[in-house]
Amino acid sequence: EPSLRQALDVLDPGRLDLVLVEGFKAEAFPKIELHRAALRKPLLFPHDPNIVAIATDDTELRADPAGLTRLPINRPAEIADFIVDLIGRGARAQTNLPLER
Repeated sequence: EPSLRQALDVLDPGRLDLVLVEGFKAEAFPKIELHRAALRKPLLFPHDPNIVAIATDDTELRADPAGLTRLPINRPAEIADFIVDLIGRGARAQTNLPLER
């Protein structure tokens, strides 16, 4: 298994705006946790400060655990909109532009 850095090194950053990856739980980068209630696995966000949102079908999960955005796991367009907004906020922060809300 290559590391995330090794996998990214083979890509041409000049041609990319975004890279979505699955796995690499131990790596430090912004993550969206995917949580299906039926799998009964523990949530990762309490132990990973890099998780920025939770996409879930769990109706028992609080609306915003730890202040994180809760996304409907079965609505990929809403998840994509969140990602685009997150990238936009990052770009504005790098250029010192104010966030619009």
